[in-house]
Amino acid sequence: MASRSTDSERNKEITMIMYFGFQPGMDGNHGVAALEEDPTGRRRCVAMARLKTADAALRWFLDRIACAMNLGGIGIGTLTEWCLGSSGDRPGEVLMREAPASDPSIDPNAIVGAVALGGMGVLIKLREHRHDLVVSEAHPRALYTALTGGPSEFDVGGIDMCRWLSRRVDVDALMANACITWNSAQWGALMSAWACAEGLKAGWHDLHDAQHLPRFGTPVRPAGKTKFLWPVSITPTSRRSR
Repeated sequence: MASRSTDSERNKEITMIMYFGFQPGMDGNHGVAALEEDPTGRRRCVAMARLKTADAALRWFLDRIACAMNLGGIGIGTLTEWCLGSSGDRPGEVLMREAPASDPSIDPNAIVGAVALGGMGVLIKLREHRHDLVVSEAHPRALYTALTGGPSEFDVGGIDMCRWLSRRVDVDALMANACITWNSAQWGALMSAWACAEGLKAGWHDLHDAQHLPRFGTPVRPAGKTKFLWPVSITPTSRRSR
């Protein structure tokens, strides 16, 4: 009986797909999250934390990725690819500005600090350990605004932001058992994990692979090729030439 139970648990682990999310922040405010997706598409948050440093976040991910039998990917809140053209713009920024209700504040030249350094640093080290790791750039607050039209400042719309995400990822059991409460870093990490999972399953556009747009400048990929998954429904169908 014990053997059958063990086999059943192992089979369950194999069918579950694991996704991760990272929201870099200041010291003590690096958000990390892990969710699992079952064969029916139901998603459940299995771990979430706010850590002191990007190094602590890296160790958190490495421990869990090593145990994941079916790894889906990770969403990271950083510029996963760069461009050497005007203003550092990539096709993704322009498409997001054109999209209805999109947050116009995404500017590659203005993204600094932990988002630029910690995010890319963790990405590079993760790719050193797992060259095949699927990575999607994430901008959780901009994505939330684009999908809902609501404010994405956590101190203003945090309750609605948490409710919206918890309708898409089951967090009740985790929060009850681990006494976890929401904060902006953890919300951003879980939103990034959800965006990676949903983007891959629903066939969202990869804004890093916008071949139909004019060349913006030489692309730079410090950690290799990554994705920038963005919903088809809020990506403009007509493009303005630059």
